[in-house]
Amino acid sequence: MSVMDLFREDALATVDRSTLENYATCPLMGRLKETGVGKSAGKLAEDGEEVHRSLGVVLSEYVASEGNMTPAELSERALSELRDARPDLQPDVVEASRRMLWPWARYVAGVNPHNILHYDGGSGAWSGQLAHDFETQQARVTSEIDLAHVGASAEVIEEVDYKTGWKKHTDEGVRESFQFQLHALLLMHTYPQVEEVRVRVWVTRHGYMTRRVAFTRGDLPTIEARVLSALASWNANRNQDPADVEAWPVREKCALCDAVNYCTACDRDISDFALDPCAAVDTMAALEAKLGGLVKLARAYVKQHGEIVTPNGNAFGFDKPKKSRAPTATLYTVDVDEDGDDAGGES
Repeated sequence: MSVMDLFREDALATVDRSTLENYATCPLMGRLKETGVGKSAGKLAEDGEEVHRSLGVVLSEYVASEGNMTPAELSERALSELRDARPDLQPDVVEASRRMLWPWARYVAGVNPHNILHYDGGSGAWSGQLAHDFETQQARVTSEIDLAHVGASAEVIEEVDYKTGWKKHTDEGVRESFQFQLHALLLMHTYPQVEEVRVRVWVTRHGYMTRRVAFTRGDLPTIEARVLSALASWNANRNQDPADVEAWPVREKCALCDAVNYCTACDRDISDFALDPCAAVDTMAALEAKLGGLVKLARAYVKQHGEIVTPNGNAFGFDKPKKSRAPTATLYTVDVDEDGDDAGGES
């Protein structure tokens, strides 16, 4: 599907990957973020946009040069683009990408430009924007690919995704990711001859790439079921009043939600922390200092009066019972008599 097809007048309702993933994570989060709550970009997201833009500019130059750029030239041009980032973002943009510039340049220089299929910032056939229609849900799903190129054969596509935040990504996380499962689906539908999509994440701030995680055509039924379920959630809730939208609160998810301050389903301590994390850390420091003072007082008391035991069964003292542990098999020697029988001793 071409980029122009995405904007046909008769096009299906279009949903981008991040919106769909929000609905797949929690319908209420998806709806709140669509209404504008928590929708403004954070600084890390804006830093990431600048890094992606800069690398895309250099990739366009590499493709236009027919591959006539050395790793040194690629690295130098990328750094120049990063230095031209918005002045309020530039210091962290450079810091977030400096560890990956040289290895990235060597990687790109090792790819034949004719094998580059899509990249963020590419135009025309090289556009990173891919889409697929799901007629049963009357929806078109789109997503942006950072870099995709032909792999060891025409049946293999290599995808590289840049992550500029602080999170350390793992192979398992890549395999379970809604984003990368969707990308594999989009690429395999776009290229029917492709049997495998191999995904690596370039964690730019920490300067490493994850190992390749392979998605095959055999994975498509499971992936398509997951995407269809997300689309059903999106279709059912996208035009609803947030008060009528179902929530799927889980503490681990709620702690990472951008809309947590506006959510009525999450636990209060999570929303309080998100509202003012600095105040929460100050409270932690104060509690730790208070605890230290109480421990000193309790130690002095115990030395004078002995163990403290509360009616609730809590205790403080020097006689904490040792944990009973199962015996561990180990190597040892025993005393034996002349007939070779155990004499009862050991060493």
